[in-house]
Amino acid sequence: MNKIFKIISTVYQGFLVRNIVLLFFIGLTSLSASDWIQMNPSTNPSDRLGTDLAYIGGDKILLYGGSNNAEDTWVYDMSDNTWIQKSPSSNPTARSNHAMAYIGDDKVLLFGGQYPSSTYHGETWIYDLSDDSWTQQDPTVSWPGHTQIVTGRKWHDLSYIGDDKVILFGLPGAFTPTCSAKHLPGFIKAIDQLKKKDIKKIICISVNDPFVMNAWGETHNVKGKILMVADSNCDFTKNIGAELNLSHRGLGIRSTRYTMLVTKGTIIKISEEEVAGKCEITAAENFVREI
Repeated sequence: MNKIFKIISTVYQGFLVRNIVLLFFIGLTSLSASDWIQMNPSTNPSDRLGTDLAYIGGDKILLYGGSNNAEDTWVYDMSDNTWIQKSPSSNPTARSNHAMAYIGDDKVLLFGGQYPSSTYHGETWIYDLSDDSWTQQDPTVSWPGHTQIVTGRKWHDLSYIGDDKVILFGLPGAFTPTCSAKHLPGFIKAIDQLKKKDIKKIICISVNDPFVMNAWGETHNVKGKILMVADSNCDFTKNIGAELNLSHRGLGIRSTRYTMLVTKGTIIKISEEEVAGKCEITAAENFVREI
């Protein structure tokens, strides 16, 4: 596809005024040749805040829920510029500020969101376009010695990683000695080795805010090499049971030091240091030799 689909919500001081359906055509040779085209479908979903969109195969986009207790399912077809309201026999309860992601085979995964009562959802649903059905899932988070349900949340994001091999490494903190001297630099140096092993993405995650992670990444020139992820509220780290209390050192709750190989959403190999101040079995040069 050479189109990016957007619903632009005209907002004034936080209040939605109206929806505009737009298509952004990316030029094949240069981004400067691209253009925005406003679409005018004959029908469309009602105005709303807090909804989400996800590509669902072909030239189609899925929309679900949003503010005003919305619990409707819509599909936009770019090929004929039409919105079609679907009629699944069951669906997630009304919510807003949830997240959705395409997971292949004309399916979209939905997680979380916020009830009209302001409490958070921790539900996982899959919508299948082929039979117009929503199915609730019951996944758990698995980590050595831990099994628990992912906690509810809002204003999060989801990303489909497909069948790619991904390296994810967590560490106690940006700009800390061992993390800055060995763990992060080690993976920067190992980029070529990892490519030979068909690793498509390398992710560094830490319990820091996004500005700190961005600044740390810039210091080590990681752009285009490693994705720096901020687990600001320690949600991911706690969900996998990797939290580490460093309050006695004035650092609060942080992460243990680990490195994992993930394929098709499954952890294939994981190494975790017994002492977070060390970087030995989790170091790039050692981990790479074992995968």
